[in-house]
Amino acid sequence: MRQKIGLWLDRKRAVLVTVRDQTFSSETIELEVPPPAHSGGGLRAAPGQSAHGVGPDDRQDARLSHYLDRFYDAIIARLGDAEQIHILGPGQAKHELKRKIASHKALASRPLSLENADRLTDPQIVARVREVFGVPARRAVRG
Repeated sequence: MRQKIGLWLDRKRAVLVTVRDQTFSSETIELEVPPPAHSGGGLRAAPGQSAHGVGPDDRQDARLSHYLDRFYDAIIARLGDAEQIHILGPGQAKHELKRKIASHKALASRPLSLENADRLTDPQIVARVREVFGVPARRAVRG
């Protein structure tokens, strides 16, 4: 069965909303970055440099990049056979994921749209995904 997926994304968290027919399911994926290991001593380096000539900011960026790649790969693995993908969120994460999806052979040809959005609650994300895919909200039955 084909599905449409909308996801809200920043560099710490993704909320995936899967739409199949008129049913919805959601899942949250968190970026997992363990705290950096602290060394007990060693070589002294010039200020702003490590003993190997790599600055602390460069090390931190490389480390974050590694975990972001794993985070994006986990999201892509859950996209499965999505026939349409809509990504919303603040910042650059949605553009980074779009580039990663474009290099993924099975998903590269699927329609993909991006939308800037501030921080949203999970129900707001579901409501926005419903709106994007044109799925009417269910009405509550009062008894």
